[in-house]
Amino acid sequence: MDVNTEGIEAPFFRAAITSHVAEYVRHFGRRLVAVYVWGSVHRGEAVPGVSDLDLHAFIRDQLSPADEEWFQKERHPLEARFPGTLGLSRPLPLEMLRAGLRDEATVPARNLSRSLAFRLRHDGMLLWGEDLLPEPKLLPAFDKEFGTGGFESQRDLARWAAGWTPDNETDFALPDSPRLRLRKLARLAVLGGGWYLIATGRLLSLRGSDVLPVLRREFPDRTGFLEQTKQLYIAPVDDVSASSQLAPYTREVARWTDMLGERLGMGPTIEPRAGP
Repeated sequence: MDVNTEGIEAPFFRAAITSHVAEYVRHFGRRLVAVYVWGSVHRGEAVPGVSDLDLHAFIRDQLSPADEEWFQKERHPLEARFPGTLGLSRPLPLEMLRAGLRDEATVPARNLSRSLAFRLRHDGMLLWGEDLLPEPKLLPAFDKEFGTGGFESQRDLARWAAGWTPDNETDFALPDSPRLRLRKLARLAVLGGGWYLIATGRLLSLRGSDVLPVLRREFPDRTGFLEQTKQLYIAPVDDVSASSQLAPYTREVARWTDMLGERLGMGPTIEPRAGP
């Protein structure tokens, strides 16, 4: 079984990828079409024992009850072998990707396919199997609407983290550990900046080494914040240092994403004032 781990530097993640792909191949056999890795592991920004292993496995048909039973049984042993990865990701029917690429696709199907296509083309790589994407000219547009949609959840999470909104209405969570929470907030600042650049048509990447130089040129007055962000998202600091940085940095991330949102025409947002 040949698994493409070229560019994945950490031995921990190379071993985790090989083991996860082997389990998909063992269970699905010819039904398995492709497996991709995306997100922080693909970007070279993942920390062993901390970061998720984001995989998309595609199968030719639908998941059966037996497949669901297999998934629930096998995901936990792999997570135990490779802590922090969260184990197997639930496989997706190939039709889920293809349905939204057709001219007659519904809006929800088109949005889902566009999100998957972006991950596979611009934020991921093929590990095993067939390349599932058509030529770039046949892909949906990764335009301002798409970028703004990706950005919005980053801004909303930052505002919630700062205590500016009462509820976290996004699909994302933040760790309780100060050092892990601080690193996650730094990655949120990078991702928010990346989605802003996608929305403004200047970049199709969420990798920090691509995003941060462009942001520094556009926002020279934020150089200090962006340099701090670069240091924090690469590796967690200790809990003592994180505890002292967490509150002020959280506010800065919220201000940062608010400013970017206003530039995208999302309307000004007002930082809540402290009481008398």
